[in-house]
Amino acid sequence: LNLDGTTVPALSEGWFYTGDTGAVGNDGSLVVHGRTGSTINIGGVKVDLSSIERRLRSLPEVLDVVAFVLPGGVLGVDQLAVVLEITPAFSKEIAAKQINGLNLGVSIAQLHTLFELPRSAVGKVVRSTLLETLGLESRAGD
Repeated sequence: LNLDGTTVPALSEGWFYTGDTGAVGNDGSLVVHGRTGSTINIGGVKVDLSSIERRLRSLPEVLDVVAFVLPGGVLGVDQLAVVLEITPAFSKEIAAKQINGLNLGVSIAQLHTLFELPRSAVGKVVRSTLLETLGLESRAGD
């Protein structure tokens, strides 16, 4: 750690702060909920991307979710885009009704579905490959 000085802000009182949020379950296991830096601003509305992803993962036939910001859509306002990793039984019409019922606080400007998200060797979604596959450009930092 700290080979180039970049980890100094993450170190405090002997602890390394990763920026993840989570809780300890009743059985003592660690449950990761998301990232602390995943809050974005879309048209003056604060949106927690981790929360949106978590809620959309609860939909039937949705295996995984990636939410990100598309820069300067209508009138230059950033927009929310979502990619759902789905099973073959997924119905976009049913999902649209269920998504409306989730009351996300912001509308989804673009909804994409894939049967498989691009992943690294350790199973993390490779966002750059995903955006390239969809022909999209996300705001820097996403």
